[in-house]
Amino acid sequence: MSIQKTYIILILIICISSLQAQNILLLEKPGKIKNYKYKKGDEIHLSILTNYNILENISGKIKKINSNNLLINNNKISVKDIKCVYRERFFVSFMERACYNAILGYFIFIIPNNIINNDKIINKNDAIIISSLISSTAMFGLIKEKKYITDNKKWRIKILDFKDYKSNF
Repeated sequence: MSIQKTYIILILIICISSLQAQNILLLEKPGKIKNYKYKKGDEIHLSILTNYNILENISGKIKKINSNNLLINNNKISVKDIKCVYRERFFVSFMERACYNAILGYFIFIIPNNIINNDKIINKNDAIIISSLISSTAMFGLIKEKKYITDNKKWRIKILDFKDYKSNF
C-alpha cells in the first residue's frame, strides 16, 4: 500500500473517531412505524403543563437536548411535562399561502384594471371571488397544524440519548 493511501485511511479513522452523536427528540406512535424526529436547531411547537396545571404553548428552535429535558428559547422543558406537539401540514400550509398570494394578486391587478376602465372598483364577481379566497385562507389557517396528544396511548414522546454509546476507535 502506498503512503498516500495510508495517510487517507489514517485521516478517515481520526475523523470517524471524533464524531459525536446528538440526542434526538422522538415523537412516535406506539406499535407503529410512524414517528417524527427533532434534533438541535429544529423548529417545534409544544403545549406543556406548568406547575399550576395550566397548559402553556411554547414554540421556537430547539437549542439543546439533554437526557430528560430540552431547551427551547431559554425555556427548560421536561419531557414528562409535554402534553401535545403540533406539526404543520405541508399541503394545507402551501394552500394557505397560495390563497393569500391570490388575494394579493387579485387586488394588485384587477382593482387597478377596473379603475382604468372606468368600471366599479369591485363588482359583484370580484366580491364573490375575493370573499371566497379570504374564507379559504382562513379555513386553511385553522387546520394547518395537526395536534399530537402525547398520552402514551396514541402518541408518546421520548429522548433518544446516543451519548452513552462510545466509539471503539
